[in-house]
Amino acid sequence: MTSTRNALFAGISVAALMFASPAARGADLPTKAPIFAPRLAIQDRWVWWAEGGAIKAGDPAFGPFPFLTTPVGIQPGIGWEAAIGFDVVPASFSPYHISGQFRYGEARRKNKSFPANVNIPSPPGFVFATRTTSVFATGAGTADIKDKHWLVDFAVGREFQLGSGQVQAKVGVRIADIKVKITGSGTVSGTTSSGGFGSPVTGIFAFISRSRFLGVGPRIGVDGSVPLNGGWTFDYVGGVAVLFGERKLDSTSTMTLVIDPGTGSASAGTLNTAFSDSDFGAVFNLDAQAGFSYWFTKSFKMTASFRFDGYWNALRTVNSAGAIVNENRFYYGPMLRATWAFP
Repeated sequence: MTSTRNALFAGISVAALMFASPAARGADLPTKAPIFAPRLAIQDRWVWWAEGGAIKAGDPAFGPFPFLTTPVGIQPGIGWEAAIGFDVVPASFSPYHISGQFRYGEARRKNKSFPANVNIPSPPGFVFATRTTSVFATGAGTADIKDKHWLVDFAVGREFQLGSGQVQAKVGVRIADIKVKITGSGTVSGTTSSGGFGSPVTGIFAFISRSRFLGVGPRIGVDGSVPLNGGWTFDYVGGVAVLFGERKLDSTSTMTLVIDPGTGSASAGTLNTAFSDSDFGAVFNLDAQAGFSYWFTKSFKMTASFRFDGYWNALRTVNSAGAIVNENRFYYGPMLRATWAFP
């Protein structure tokens, strides 16, 4: 009886120890998961960027203008351009991206000198105090040109693996506005007959010309990055768009001539002209940008790149034959961009 009692007590003690020990229970029984398990919140992924740099505005060389039979050929100098943009992957919209940008730039040139040839035949000519005459004169002037342009983009895209890098394909809309204004003045001198014959003539002239395009249309583009050694990457952006809008040219000119200046019989006449011409059409737009980036941290990088933004047949102007035509406008230059990514 004593042996049996001792064996029974020993078995009960071992069973109690097994139930009391977590390690012993875990060897034979499954552990129940907590009722409230921690969950990781899915967050929106944001990228913000800002950039600026120098730009050159090229093609067309505006001119000639009324009264001036020699093309003025005025181009703005080196200007500036700045932009800000974003790219977000909403948690409820993944893996698609929503992106946008605003870009603005200016380029100017002041006191650009140019030659001026004037040939005003009769008729209509100038109606002076005693007669209508032809004027053959040459001279010179100066002009100021100012180019202002901006654009806005909105797009939806999706990212894909491309080799060792990533590329995002985008579809969206672009709004673009280009304005070019030229203000000029000068003096001329000549005679009332060709070849230097006739009465002497002196005069002054002034003109203002404005050309503008405002358009909107669809755009497709790509935004990619290729990793290099260390924290370096090669980044590129490109896109094509067709913009539909109005091209408009306005010009006003004034010329005052004096025949036989310095004499008591001097006669003066002033001629004012103004015209406006516009049309509605499609403008092809191509932009591309590429450069090298360095990631200083996992959420901040700097990019040095070169940008080109071209608009074909965007601006109304006057060619060397005096006809109103549509000309191209190109912007290009180096850019420096800062990018922040979070979380």
